[in-house]
Amino acid sequence: MATDNQGKSRYGIDKVTDDNYYSWAWNCKLLLKEYKVWNVVNGTETRPASPSTGTSKEKETEESAKLREEWDEKDDLAL
Repeated sequence: MATDNQGKSRYGIDKVTDDNYYSWAWNCKLLLKEYKVWNVVNGTETRPASPSTGTSKEKETEESAKLREEWDEKDDLAL
């Protein structure tokens, strides 16, 4: 039984084939930008570094932990 969404992702983007890579990639990029995670995907926004272990000067701050958590959430959403 065929459905209206056959050959499309749950986001309405045609599934990638040999013939539609460029339009598929463009639509995926637009979707990732809409969800504000494109910079995570393309590497522009990298995960904030954790403090080095054994260095007392670089203690974990609440703000740096929050920034890493936010980045991880964006990464999960992009996946």
